[in-house]
Amino acid sequence: MRYREKKKAYKLLTLFMVIFLFLIYRMVKFQIFDAEKLTTMAESQYAYEEDTKDNKYKLLDTKGNDLLKYKEKYYAVLVPSAFKDNKEEKDEEKLLTIMYILRNYNEKYDITQNQTIDSSGKNYYEIDKITYEKLKDIKGVKGFYTYKKQEVDKNINDKKEAWKLENMLLNPYKNDQKTFKDKESLEMKIYNRVKDNKTSKIIYKKDLQGEIISKEAEEPKSNINPKLTLDSKVQDSIRKILNKKEYKAFNQVGVILSESESGKIRAMVQKDETLPNVNIGAATQNGFPPGSIFKIITEEAALENNKVSLKDSFKCTGEFESNKKGTHGSFSTKEAFIVSCNDIFSQIGRKAGFENIDNMVKKHGLYSKVLDLHYEQQGAIQMEKGEKPNLSDGTLSLVSFGQLIRITPIEAVSMVSTVVNNGVYVKPYVLESFVDDKNNTIEEFNTTKEQIIGTYSANSLKDQMKEVVKRGTAALAYDSSIEIGGKTGTNERQEVNDKGKMEHLSDAWFVGFFKSNNKYYTMVVFIPKIKTKGESAGTTSVPIFYDIVKEIKDSI
Repeated sequence: MRYREKKKAYKLLTLFMVIFLFLIYRMVKFQIFDAEKLTTMAESQYAYEEDTKDNKYKLLDTKGNDLLKYKEKYYAVLVPSAFKDNKEEKDEEKLLTIMYILRNYNEKYDITQNQTIDSSGKNYYEIDKITYEKLKDIKGVKGFYTYKKQEVDKNINDKKEAWKLENMLLNPYKNDQKTFKDKESLEMKIYNRVKDNKTSKIIYKKDLQGEIISKEAEEPKSNINPKLTLDSKVQDSIRKILNKKEYKAFNQVGVILSESESGKIRAMVQKDETLPNVNIGAATQNGFPPGSIFKIITEEAALENNKVSLKDSFKCTGEFESNKKGTHGSFSTKEAFIVSCNDIFSQIGRKAGFENIDNMVKKHGLYSKVLDLHYEQQGAIQMEKGEKPNLSDGTLSLVSFGQLIRITPIEAVSMVSTVVNNGVYVKPYVLESFVDDKNNTIEEFNTTKEQIIGTYSANSLKDQMKEVVKRGTAALAYDSSIEIGGKTGTNERQEVNDKGKMEHLSDAWFVGFFKSNNKYYTMVVFIPKIKTKGESAGTTSVPIFYDIVKEIKDSI
């Protein structure tokens, strides 16, 4: 009998303990975990809340300026549960005024009819500024108020600039706007840091009858904001140049500007930001053929592995030259680079060997994403799977001057920076830090640096690139008062057009550097689909590069 009583007592004790622990859990949950939610629910009985900004964070440039453009949106709000309590005889004039003003703006805005109510139990009427000004001072009406909201403006001329770098970084979703981008992408890195931010609000306090008695703004106090390496003023200057009349024929131009030594990208723009971003090769598979800018890599591979010297002489046979009038003749390695002789560089590439060229490509990061953007492409050799360029079929010759390989403009930045940095590869980057609303640094980012070629090779190529501008294919960028160097590249590729036919295309590259205020800058100018006849990088990309240098050199 005692055993049964003890067993029963233990069961009761266990039951009481379970109930007690459950009550403790509920108390902790309500007081700690659900406190904010419950407070909001309680306060909502005595106030109406509206977000006054649609973005939870500021996207800042390197100087702390907001990179985003905003537009004001205006709303009139009706809360049916409170609005019905207005007395017609007392409030008739105000009610009629509201009704007529709204109907005058949009005849479908009929507050006498049942309207679709959203999950908050409110009707929202989007209005213009004039209508807002007419309505905002109407007081004493239950369940009615107006407010304005700052929304990020992603459009230009009513077209969405979805491929602008800033807008890509704002959007954590893929093109379907439902699925998150890759978890390792830069967009998701930013999203995961700012997703718990609060939005700016306006709070309308009301009495028990629903009449508004006061309003106050509420700003978040501990938000996190991404700060980029970009300089908004420099970007604006570049955009103006790209839209000059003399460049009207170019539907698209991509420009990337970075500090050579730090790797900080100061500008990354394209002429038409409504199109897939050309700087990351978003609409391509692996980017674009680099053409003759790849000769930088080929020469580095040959010099670093002692396969050629700058003074070695080669004879141009004309085999790979587009100029059918004749050949370049005999040139040294140095002179062949300056005049951009494909035939001689095919010979230099054969001496260097694909393995050495391939290793140099890898060291420059030309097979890898640079910024880790979701839609960013990465370079690759364009051959059948498992096959490599070789001597026997001539594919190594083609790779040596930038065919049968593809890279993106953002990858091309390192080709120049490495030369300027005495052989040190500096990976470009665009996310500088996370800061609070007072611009105090919360987390700062740096980049990777590595010595990948010797100073002799780097300085030799730097001198040659300056000669390319002084008397070679980039002569239109020569200015005796500015130190400028670079390499042109005009590629050839085939692509299926909208009609399903194979189309022969050509793109123009200019990768270069310039010095301003004792600091070197790297810039890539890329123009897709130039005319296959009569146009080259020297007559298209080079003038744009020079125009940009003249415009920004004293302000960066």
